Formats: sequence, structure tokens, C-alpha cells
Amino acid sequence: MSTKQLRKLIEKNERNEKKEESDESGDDSVPNPDINRFSLLEGEPDEEDDEKSDENVSGHVLPVVPPKSKSAKKLKKRNKKKMKKTDVEIADGVIAQTSEVIPDTANDRKMLIFERDFFRIDTRALDADEELRRLIGSRLSATSSSNRHRKHLIPGRIIKRKPFWPEVKAAGISMVFDHSENGIDWFRFIHHGHYRVAQQSYWEAAESMDQSLIAAILQAYPYHLDSLLVMAEYLRMQEDFQQARDLIERGIFCCESALAPRFQLTNYDHRIDYNDFENRAFFLLLNRYLRDSVKRCCFTTAFNVAKLVFSLDPVNDPLAVLLVIDSIAIRAHQYSFLIDMFENLKFSRNLERLPNFAFSVPLAYYMRSLENNSEEDRDKADSLIAVAIRHYPTLLIQLLDKMNVKPDDKVENNPYMSSLAHNR
Repeated sequence: MSTKQLRKLIEKNERNEKKEESDESGDDSVPNPDINRFSLLEGEPDEEDDEKSDENVSGHVLPVVPPKSKSAKKLKKRNKKKMKKTDVEIADGVIAQTSEVIPDTANDRKMLIFERDFFRIDTRALDADEELRRLIGSRLSATSSSNRHRKHLIPGRIIKRKPFWPEVKAAGISMVFDHSENGIDWFRFIHHGHYRVAQQSYWEAAESMDQSLIAAILQAYPYHLDSLLVMAEYLRMQEDFQQARDLIERGIFCCESALAPRFQLTNYDHRIDYNDFENRAFFLLLNRYLRDSVKRCCFTTAFNVAKLVFSLDPVNDPLAVLLVIDSIAIRAHQYSFLIDMFENLKFSRNLERLPNFAFSVPLAYYMRSLENNSEEDRDKADSLIAVAIRHYPTLLIQLLDKMNVKPDDKVENNPYMSSLAHNR
């Protein structure tokens, strides 16, 4: 082939390549350097020429740049898409990391704002005696109607003072504002002169386990809270329940009288830290009052007292109110409250991991289905109780035993549901 024919062939190939490149997307096109049309006539360069190519640059001889084929362009496009996709994934990962919830006090604050709707306290339903009168009915309607106006519960107060209680003016205990953090106001009780003396005497009596010493302390200091708690427990063991309740109510009344003017029981942003020693007696008195209300079948009172105890320190929940409030809510016929609370707080409070909610929520759905004649609630109850049994299979035998139902042989001999598995 002559030089002239070879030159025409090269020019024809170049025109075809340029035509193919024009069909491709203009965004991906990269300008190619000029090709020496006579480079094929120069022969193949040796290795020495390759090493010195940067130094010997000639105006007539340029390095040969091979034409970019379609497959090379498509490969380049795919690589660009992969690079773009990788960049997007990296950006999404950074955003996901920066948007993670950090468990600090500020985020607890956001979560608690949502909880306040469920733990609002009805101050009119904190009197167990008043609820008991309503439960008894018309037999005491004549006397209770007059007492209702005379002993009306003051908003934010739990216990009304009884006439035979001593004066509480010099109890030696008061409440002060402690600090504010992220919009939450923290308060604490403090002990004064003679109360500290009573506290020292109480510690000495507690070490000796002598109930007469505790009684002597109450004789001298009738509103010493720890002594009231111990003596109430002792009277309960002696089955003197009325006197035991009276001591518990006296202690709560003393704490109420010592509350700071700024502190509000119904304000979800006003807290008391259980870790402060001076505050613990108030928590324990309310908890004892809650248990007494349950034993007296005053479940509405117990339900509101449970919400009160929880709201005093909801972040830590030192007395584990979440383990009992579901059963109290069912007894108080607060089925919708329990269902809504579980559905809205099951992730923030991990309620779905608590075994008590696993069984109480299906029961709440079932009881509400009886009230509303709702098939949807009944189906929901069936599905949730099945999930609860799968998660806690050993409790099935215990439930059937409480219901006086003999289990099937397959259930009784099941290695995951038998009494032996439960005892393990």
C-alpha cells in the first residue's frame, strides 16, 4: 500500500470515529489531542525513545493517542455514576451520624414534653377517703355531702389535716429551690436544728432494732418522717392498719406543709431528686400511701398517686412506677390510657420489653372491646397475647393455674412452657 493510500485510509477512519463520538452525549465528550497522521510511517519507538519522550518534544512528531472506543466511554460513564453514587452514600452516612439522638438531658427534655400528656394529675382524685365514700354509695350520702364542702381538697394537696394531729408549724423540715437545668426546676427538702437531733436518735434506734425507741422519738418529734415510716410498718405487721395509715398520712401532710411556695405538685417541670437523702422520705411515704389505696380498692386514687410519684423524678423512676402503673390503670378502668401510653412510649421508655406491659396491654384491649363491643380491639388483644406467650412461654402455666384451668397435655409437657422451665 502506497503512502498516499495509507494517508486516505487514516483520514477515513478518523472521520468515522468523529461521527460516532458526535452521537454520544456531549457532557461526556473529552477533546482529543491532534494525532500525527504520519506516525504509522515512523515505525515503533524504542524503549530509549520512550524514556526521553518528555525531553525530545518535536513539532512534527506527537505521541500517538489511541482513539477512545465506545466500550471505553461506556466504562467511563459507569465509573462516573459509581463515583457519584459513592459520594451520595457517603453524604447520607454523614447526615445519619449527625442526626443520631444523643442521650443527654436536652433530649430527655424533648421526650418528657411528650410524656406530660399522659402523667397529668387530677388533684381532686388524691383523697382515698373521698373515693371510698363514693364507692360505698348512698348509705353515707347524707354525711358525705356535708363533708365534701367542708373538706374540699385544696388543689395540689394530697392529705387534709385531721383535728387530732399536732401542730406542724415547727416540724424542722422545709423545701428550698436547688437548681435549674434545661428548663427543669429541681427542689430539695432540708432539715433544721431539732429535726437533725431526731434524725441522729433515729439512726441509733434503728441500729438497736428497738421499737420503743422509735415510739419515744415520735412522742418528742411527732413529724419525724423516717420514724413514721418505721412505726407504720410495725403497726401493719400487728394488723393495726388504720393506725398505720394515719401515720403515713401524717407524714405526707408534713411534707405538703413544707413545700416551697414556688413548687407545684402538678407541674411536670418541677422535680425532686430521689438521690438526695432528705427527699427520700417523701417518695417512700407516697409509695406507701399508693399501696394502701390499692388495698382499700381506691384504684382511682392509687392511679393518680402513681402518676404523681413518677412525675417527681420521671427520668430515673427510682421506685419503678412503670412496673405497677399498668395493673393499677386496668383496675381503675383506664384502658385507653394504658393503650395510648404503650403505643406512644414503647420506644422511648422500652415498654415493649417489660413483661408486665406484654400481658396488661392485651388485657386492656380485651376489656375495652367488652365496653365498646369492638371486634378490632378483640382481634388486637388476641394477637398481642399470642406475642406475649411467645416471648414469655413459662408464664402460660402460671396464668392457667390462677384461672383454675387445667392445661392441655401438650402445653404441660412442652419444654418451654412447663413448670420445670418456669422454675429454672
